[in-house]
Amino acid sequence: QHSAYGSRASVRINNNSAYITGYAAVNEPTVGYNTYTDYGSTSLGGDGTNTYNYFNPLSVVASTTGNYSGIYDMSGGSWEYVMGVMLDATNTTPIIGDSGFTTFPDAKYYDAYPYGTSTTTYNRGKLGDATKEIGPFGSITYGAEIRQIGSWYKDETWFISSDAAWFKRGGMVSMGISSGIFTYGRSASTNGTANENNSFRIVLSF
Repeated sequence: QHSAYGSRASVRINNNSAYITGYAAVNEPTVGYNTYTDYGSTSLGGDGTNTYNYFNPLSVVASTTGNYSGIYDMSGGSWEYVMGVMLDATNTTPIIGDSGFTTFPDAKYYDAYPYGTSTTTYNRGKLGDATKEIGPFGSITYGAEIRQIGSWYKDETWFISSDAAWFKRGGMVSMGISSGIFTYGRSASTNGTANENNSFRIVLSF
């Protein structure tokens, strides 16, 4: 998305509440979605009042390249899990915490981050995984909440902690402006388990 071949613009949220892939919000969100009328549930292949389907040419604003050849659903839709764990105070051993594992899988299946207790200590991030490079970080008042944001498109950013081993990427349908290609959160309550709000992302590393 940020390469010479990408759109180099904010990727429009998929705001189809039926969790159908390839949809795009009619309007760029400027707030968090608070009511059902801000998004829409449609049947496959049909437009809603506030959402365009994949076959509508106007949906390409939700593509990473701005055209049909790009990747859709990187913003909104459902969260995508990517596993990352905190190391212990010696910065050598992963903390199992609420990962959902009793013993860890092979290290190639997760990222290990330096020990820390704050969920907003972004200097524990890594260049290349869209955590560290999207700083500097700050916060905004978002309705009744204060949310952590990155400097790239003001996407919401919450770093994992010792009791929350799963990054959730991209945001979800109801988040409005907080969803985005660089949005990431943490999940302490779901332990990597499946539900309609959480899907997964396949990652290639070279």
